[in-house]
Amino acid sequence: MSRVVVFILGVLVLGGCMRSPSVQAESGIDTEARDPESGVIVRTHMDRDEIGIADRLEVQVFVEWEPPARAALVEPDFADSGWTLIESHQDPLVTTASGFVESSTFLLEPFLAGAYRVPAFWVEVASDRNAEPYEFSSMESSIAVRSSLDIQDAGTLDPAYGLAPPPSVSDQRLSMSRMVIGGVLAFGVFSGLCFWWFTRSFSDRPKLESVHDQLQQVANNTSQSDADAYEMLYHAITRLDERLQNTSEIRALIQSCERARFSAGEPGALDPRAMARHTLELLGASESGAA
Repeated sequence: MSRVVVFILGVLVLGGCMRSPSVQAESGIDTEARDPESGVIVRTHMDRDEIGIADRLEVQVFVEWEPPARAALVEPDFADSGWTLIESHQDPLVTTASGFVESSTFLLEPFLAGAYRVPAFWVEVASDRNAEPYEFSSMESSIAVRSSLDIQDAGTLDPAYGLAPPPSVSDQRLSMSRMVIGGVLAFGVFSGLCFWWFTRSFSDRPKLESVHDQLQQVANNTSQSDADAYEMLYHAITRLDERLQNTSEIRALIQSCERARFSAGEPGALDPRAMARHTLELLGASESGAA
């Protein structure tokens, strides 16, 4: 019976010893500061107390207060402590049974290896609604930033996990030739697409009718409305050479066409088809003249 008891005690002791390292393995830093006048509490949490030179440190800040007190977090200047602020965000205000909790997260990056300090987070506090605000801060924390140099190897760099070995000279030349060939092919495809686009644009572009064709269309198209006929006739005549437009007969036709366009069917206006035929006769391009 005594042997059984001794065996059970031994198992319990061994089990406790096996579980204890899991508690000790937890790393990180937590701080808490309480303002005695307003009761405002500032808590900070860092997931690690030691990071590498290429790592980033996440700092969480919690500000708790109960009415009628008021509190607002003031973001510190991390550059003074050697940190680079990568990003920060503030979570929505949480209402608890006794008050409010405001949480913010800051992602920091070191520049060099060594001993760093996370600066104190200041909070603007007022004990009640009518009280004059003042500042209250959290506690500073110390963080160790390790170098990527292996001390035991007397200054050699630690191999980076997951990175492939550097390529050889032949591999670099092959990669360079592939890049050149790929660039030439890409340039050729791009040039071909540009040539196709420009030729397609020119081929699809509608051809501009000549003055003679427009005049013939007005003179022979009896189904066209007078307004459209006057519009086409006007644009056709005004496309003539300026020396022809300055002649008395062509200038009179332009004026008559303008009056007809804006007279809205005024009685006595000339027929646009007759005006087009007369213009063709003046230009010596009518069928009778051509014959």
